[in-house]
Amino acid sequence: MVKLENFRSYTKLPRSVYILFLAGIINSAGNFVYPFLALFLTLKLGYNENSAGLVLTIVIAAEGLGRLVGGKLADWLGRKIIIIILSLLGSVCYLIIVFLGISPFVVYLIALAGFLKTGAMPAINALVIDVTTKKNRNDAFSLI
Repeated sequence: MVKLENFRSYTKLPRSVYILFLAGIINSAGNFVYPFLALFLTLKLGYNENSAGLVLTIVIAAEGLGRLVGGKLADWLGRKIIIIILSLLGSVCYLIIVFLGISPFVVYLIALAGFLKTGAMPAINALVIDVTTKKNRNDAFSLI
């Protein structure tokens, strides 16, 4: 049985941490696409299994590259602006995907959206460090 006492430490976090928590959830919402991407590629676009696997690998590599670029941009331009810009651009990519339907361009947009949404994650993590103390940092990161 879950005790409410276990969650008491989350009530004392700065407001910014809750906002970052929500931003992280929104950024991670796009992850539901990946299990269905292989099916979409093979059943709807006619890719063979090897090609679908290669596309998934490229999408995941784009996410890794997004983290590197996003972290550098956050240091250069600022954490908050990078979180806002990359999250919005990633969301726009997903909205375009919804309206495209069955199209080969979906693959490129999913890779771009992955690059953008994961690019915001280093800035979110750095901002958590900025707004917390050593005392509540572990609680903040366990929430994020």
